[in-house]
Amino acid sequence: MLIFLLFAGAFYLLMRLGYGAHTIHSGHAAKFIDPVCGMEVDHDKGYRKMYQGREYRFCARICLDKFDANPERFLSGMEEDS
Repeated sequence: MLIFLLFAGAFYLLMRLGYGAHTIHSGHAAKFIDPVCGMEVDHDKGYRKMYQGREYRFCARICLDKFDANPERFLSGMEEDS
């Protein structure tokens, strides 16, 4: 029983402070910021686009179309995540 409790505690700490910290944020799943309009988009909503190995989410098709036309315009002002 002690081994189980130690394992459960270690798992909790890893998920809360380490490997799962990006998905556990105040009890909510991670959110994306639409690079075109700046609107917050849930991870399972909107339109998804992979660009240069990174996932972006868009609130509406028009934002995705604007991004597709000139991605660098919208990414040049964004801060890079660490």
